[in-house]
Amino acid sequence: MRKVSLALALFLITGCAVLKSLPFTEDAKKYQVAQTYFERENYKAAYDAYRAITVTRSPWAEESKFSAAYVLVYYRNPQKNYITAEQEFEEFLSRYPKGAHADEAATWLDILKMFHQTKAGELAREIAALTVRFESVTKELQKTQAERDSLRNEGDTLFSESQALLQKVDELLNEKEALIRKNTELSKDKEGLSRDKTMLTKKIDGLNREKTKLLEAKMALEKSLRDLSMVDGTVENQRKKMKQEENK
Repeated sequence: MRKVSLALALFLITGCAVLKSLPFTEDAKKYQVAQTYFERENYKAAYDAYRAITVTRSPWAEESKFSAAYVLVYYRNPQKNYITAEQEFEEFLSRYPKGAHADEAATWLDILKMFHQTKAGELAREIAALTVRFESVTKELQKTQAERDSLRNEGDTLFSESQALLQKVDELLNEKEALIRKNTELSKDKEGLSRDKTMLTKKIDGLNREKTKLLEAKMALEKSLRDLSMVDGTVENQRKKMKQEENK
């Protein structure tokens, strides 16, 4: 039997009562197909299947709308799309402001909007800009084999660092999701509130340390970019010298 992830299990538990209350129609079968895609980690097919139900007037449209948005932020989905997910959650709340998943959708929407305003989002954009700059420099140095090899090594380093930073961004989002779930548990368990609050404080300290590491990594990337600019200047000087020698 396929092992269902903890996040999926929680999702199924919270929506169990809602699903049981819905009529078993043809759209119910389509929803089950979408759920099967999701459990088999075929997230693109799951998203498309959920979306196909949302455009109908079926009683299953509300549940499918939330599920479509959730697929786009699911931590195991390698093709997560936070921008589209934000639009999906906004549409969900617009259509179903008092729906069974309204509070959960609002929480996800707050997380996504916060993400777009954080240093992590800015760092991801800077990584993309550095990647574009690196490709441009590589094309300019195609005639100089030694310099091209050096830049290729620099590019491998930048790519590895960018992948590590993007992974940190995902880890931060997962940490925030875990903290939100923990906060919900705290509201149901008043006796353990003091102990859990201390644990949350330690988690926040850890996030702050991760943030500091990300800032340090950003400085390292900026230094690498300056080094690339210096190499670009050196190659340009070499070209000028070669041109002068040709003119002689």
